[in-house]
Amino acid sequence: PKSSAPPGPGSAPAAAGLAKTTPANSLDAVDRAEVVIQDAKNNLIYQNVLRNLKQANTVKLQPLEISPESSTATAQVTVRGRDGAVLARSEINLNEPEYLTHLMTDRPMYRPGEIVRFRSLTLERFSLKPAEEELHLIYRIIGPNQQEIFKLEGTSTLVSEGSQRRPINGPDGKPLRGIGAGEWLVPLDLAAGQYTISVSEGQNRFPTERRTFLVGQWQQPRLNKELNFHRSSYGPGETVEIEASAKRVEGGAPLADQKVVVTATVDGRVVYHHSGLRTNAQGTVRVLFKLPPAGEMPSGLGTIAIQFEDGAGPETVVRPIPIVLNRLQVEFFPEGGDLVQGVANRVYVQVRNTLGRPARLKGRIVDQSGAVVAHVETLHDDHEEGINQGQGAFTFTPLAGKSYQLAIDSPQGIQGKHPLPTAKSEGVVLHLTQPLANPSIEGEVVSVDKRRMLMIGAYCRGRLIEQERVVAFPGRRTPFTLRTAPGVSGVYRVTVFEIITNADGSLTFVPCAERLTYRPQTQKLDVALRGIKDVYAPGERVVAKLLAKDEKQQPAAAVALVRVVDLSVLKLADDKTDRAMPTHFLLTTEIRQPEDFETAD
Repeated sequence: PKSSAPPGPGSAPAAAGLAKTTPANSLDAVDRAEVVIQDAKNNLIYQNVLRNLKQANTVKLQPLEISPESSTATAQVTVRGRDGAVLARSEINLNEPEYLTHLMTDRPMYRPGEIVRFRSLTLERFSLKPAEEELHLIYRIIGPNQQEIFKLEGTSTLVSEGSQRRPINGPDGKPLRGIGAGEWLVPLDLAAGQYTISVSEGQNRFPTERRTFLVGQWQQPRLNKELNFHRSSYGPGETVEIEASAKRVEGGAPLADQKVVVTATVDGRVVYHHSGLRTNAQGTVRVLFKLPPAGEMPSGLGTIAIQFEDGAGPETVVRPIPIVLNRLQVEFFPEGGDLVQGVANRVYVQVRNTLGRPARLKGRIVDQSGAVVAHVETLHDDHEEGINQGQGAFTFTPLAGKSYQLAIDSPQGIQGKHPLPTAKSEGVVLHLTQPLANPSIEGEVVSVDKRRMLMIGAYCRGRLIEQERVVAFPGRRTPFTLRTAPGVSGVYRVTVFEIITNADGSLTFVPCAERLTYRPQTQKLDVALRGIKDVYAPGERVVAKLLAKDEKQQPAAAVALVRVVDLSVLKLADDKTDRAMPTHFLLTTEIRQPEDFETAD
């Protein structure tokens, strides 16, 4: 997996071509050019004085470390005459603020005539604080035929309702910025299908964010129904295990000791039917059945329908069965980026079925002679669905002159070859010895073929946090420790650069290994609801109190973005790619293809 942050030392401001200064006056009148770089708090980062100026002068800087607490840094070039007077001055912003946006609708499904409520929150990418400048937000809704059917533009400063429309201040006393919201009435004649809402910025100051929702007709459910497979995929002849449950929408009581009818079909043929099952006291029922052999299901398109009875009529939950016939998509990710011969390499694996969903796998890594060098199995948990992402890891030592591939044992009958990347005879192997970056990043590097001078940098959301220089000797594991920054949580990118000294004495930093790690949140906001009753009568007014505390359980000032939604509609939509705000900003904005990451929360 690759970070969305720019690679290499460009994440820290470098100043190649920073200043090419030609003063308006004659060079004879120029005494010097001063180059000063400061962060937003006026802390001095770099200073240089150039004398004996030529017609054009270029200042080349090595990567500079900018304080994580600073949001911006500026470089100022001042040309002074022999009397000290300023002849010319130029100022350059080295790192303009980058923004990220979270977009959500109040629910994932709507019927014609209902209102789609949407809102967005834009934060500065590194600090994850609201934007301090005004943003021009543009919302669009696109139909299934890619036609724009709705557009709304406005600012990102929250204002009060009514004729006054005064800015609303946050806990710090400043106007709340970075928040946008709107509504769209679904036309009565709108065609059913999947629609996409997007938010962009008039000056492209953040990447366009999108979210899909469904429009169609459905009957309001009386039951909240859930269905979970115990595995992420099944092959021909394997046993499917399902746990399904139902609770009443009104009151939330489990649907205890009620009749359940189960029907499973594969390629249009019923392969399992049972009408004598009943729920237990928790409203749960367990279903077991065996899939047909490969010769009896040519397409492998399966569906499970579980019907619950509650005395007022049946309600059914329908889900596709994740069947894998004879092909899997398998990707290999060596920990540092490349496989390198002669030393132990940790390799991560991602497995998906032909529908692009995570799949379970057991297998062996074999060389061209069939000798087993490692075993691999995707991580799996029968009771925690979010763990089943079709991912695993293994460690082995590639040898010169040998090639390696994956032999799949389960699911059975999988066709195709799954070769590993070719191992290189030279390079650097990176390995993190701790699974999480908390409170520091612990790891080791090995240079395979020669002695190398290395710089190892830790970046978070594009900002350099810590760096360390080490000397790596051939075949020897060299440990390193990179400190994380207080209050800076989320995805960290660890990059190893080889330091090469050029003929003129300057240094070049060449990226040679890189991987991601994660630092759990150290600062958090715990939000609780107070005054909510278990049951309300129709039309009764609900008064709720929100209580916010920090990680030390002390009261904290906060801004609450609230939505009230029918839980049965969320269950009906079964959107596994939905994600809450913290997950979005801390995790999925920094990884490759976040739309494929299920149950990310």
